Amino acid sequence: MKKYLVLSIVLILVFAGCELIPFVPTAKLSLTYSPNPAADPYYTSTNGWTWDITIRIRETEDVDVTIGNYGPDNVACISVFLTADNNVVSTRKYYKGDIEEWFGTAEINGSSSISYNASFSTTNYTEGKFVETYYGQDENGMTVSCSDTIELINNTLKK
Repeated sequence: MKKYLVLSIVLILVFAGCELIPFVPTAKLSLTYSPNPAADPYYTSTNGWTWDITIRIRETEDVDVTIGNYGPDNVACISVFLTADNNVVSTRKYYKGDIEEWFGTAEINGSSSISYNASFSTTNYTEGKFVETYYGQDENGMTVSCSDTIELINNTLKK
């Protein structure tokens, strides 16, 4: 009888605690590129093949986020360039100051987004892709991230 009473009290406390302590929401980020795939690059002697692409980072759970140095090695963004056959060519690391420079801010209000018109250059590689991951911390102290891949196609060589 005592076992059932103790078990009942524990269950009541657990369920009452769940009702009394609200769950803290966590931000959710999404990263998108437009256009994707990108197909019409131009060539410059300085940067080689270059595609102009809009990057958008969106928060979807109505929780404020700061993009910052919350990733591995205290980075805000890791960008990996791969050839068309998936060989890693380079890995670049960016920091909160870079994010602020590109997007004009590192702050994303809940249920809103920031965007940046970027140029992706591949030197003499005619095609490839970038895999990027951005890192942030939400208003509740939770670390969040988002990743996506931008496909770079070179239709100018096929014309």
